[in-house]
Amino acid sequence: WDLCIITASGGLQSKAAQSKFYCSTCSNKWASAKALILFNMRLQNGTGVVKVRFFKQQCRKDHNDEVGFVEPSFNEENIKQVLGRLMTKILQRCYKEHVGEGTTFFGRDNYMDGPHERRHCEACSLGICNQDN
Repeated sequence: WDLCIITASGGLQSKAAQSKFYCSTCSNKWASAKALILFNMRLQNGTGVVKVRFFKQQCRKDHNDEVGFVEPSFNEENIKQVLGRLMTKILQRCYKEHVGEGTTFFGRDNYMDGPHERRHCEACSLGICNQDN
């Protein structure tokens, strides 16, 4: 399987994950449990490809729209959790394997709660976000 980071939209599987963001303009830092990751996976002629897009968020502080969207940063544990869920989806969709509910390869998600701020979400601004408030 090959893993490719992409900037274009369009995918089959999206997942919210915990991440951290850092605004280089004002040094504001924030954590989010709703950083959107989009996966497009395909198995063709025995070769698997996963395309991944990480969506950004905008700083909450008013910068008169001079600041664009900020890239997410994920810690090792969050990466393991996301990859574990991706592995489950690949097994289910590409190999038609039954993977039990709640099965995870790298442990459980940590719980974070909070509102989804649509005006600061890149995926919402592109009309492809599927998250509730």
